[in-house]
Amino acid sequence: AAMKRDGDALPHYQKAAEFGPGSKEGIIAGLKLKKLGQKFAPGKVFKDCDTCPEMVIVPAGSFMMGSTEAERKWAAYETGLTGEVREMAKLHLDKRETPNRRVTLNDAFAIGRYEVTVGQWNECVAAAKCKKLKHERDVLGKLIRHADDVAVHNVSWKSAKSYLKWLSKRTGHRYRLPSEAEWEYMARAGTSTPFYFGQSIDSSQANIRDPDPLKNH
Repeated sequence: AAMKRDGDALPHYQKAAEFGPGSKEGIIAGLKLKKLGQKFAPGKVFKDCDTCPEMVIVPAGSFMMGSTEAERKWAAYETGLTGEVREMAKLHLDKRETPNRRVTLNDAFAIGRYEVTVGQWNECVAAAKCKKLKHERDVLGKLIRHADDVAVHNVSWKSAKSYLKWLSKRTGHRYRLPSEAEWEYMARAGTSTPFYFGQSIDSSQANIRDPDPLKNH
């Protein structure tokens, strides 16, 4: 909401700074522009309240969205699928992540820097605006008690929307789920490789069976 308000005023600041650079209005406009630039600079981290999710400013830009042919081939191998099941998986991925195309995001936006935590979610529960998280048990049936700083998981889309609605009302700023394009743009972080950290993944980066699943594919 703050970005929207300042965005509406931006053309007026720019005109004042351009046509009256030595005037009182021009000087004030110049200072406003400088302040806005610092406030919404890419990489800027902020929170709307002490216990709110930490947000980061993502710059406008463009990227190639979707999977390449090499990535689609790898996807069918990553879970050890074989035969007809593998071909079905490839077709499903083709439909879901093709064509590989350029997408442009014209405006900067803010996105959560980390996952929403159990502690943050429970504040919404305490306000009677979110559903209480379901208890989980380990393989021995023992109840798992998640710490407040653990990421929330197994939450439905509808429940996530309830949290965002509560957070928006609490802060006075509009929170929403990112679009598919926004999320992938942010996750790729300017990279074009199958993984944001490079061409392949190994057991030092994730708990996986194959130390190099992209090898030979």
